[in-house]
Amino acid sequence: MITKKCFSCGADKPLEELKKDTRRSFGRMSLCKICHNKKYSEYNKRTRIQQWARLLNWRKNNRQHVNSQSLNYQQTEAGKIRKSANGKVYHAIKTGKIKKMPCEICGNKAQAHHSDYDKPLNINWLCRKHHADWHLNNKPKNI
Repeated sequence: MITKKCFSCGADKPLEELKKDTRRSFGRMSLCKICHNKKYSEYNKRTRIQQWARLLNWRKNNRQHVNSQSLNYQQTEAGKIRKSANGKVYHAIKTGKIKKMPCEICGNKAQAHHSDYDKPLNINWLCRKHHADWHLNNKPKNI
């Protein structure tokens, strides 16, 4: 078995435990997957604000593209289901059938979250942060 030394932690690791890179010898970096993930996780935390600002700037300068992509998505089957569920929640809030609640996790101002779009009025109330976290780790049913 061929091993290579990780330049970050200094441990000899089998090639399978090193990050892939086809430009390097043996097709692997000199950085193990654990060290690579740690390094880039820290980098992403440090640069998150700059990344977000760059995205917002791009969206502002490419408004027509963003709008056409949004319209294209809304015309797909998944987009129609999601739009219908959101409309039903909006109508239920306006008619008083559903009352807006704070986030179920932290108690801050919340958004309506569907974990199953086939049940549009079965919602959870999550703040923007926890709503985004949920979608990073899960996928709604029937989409």
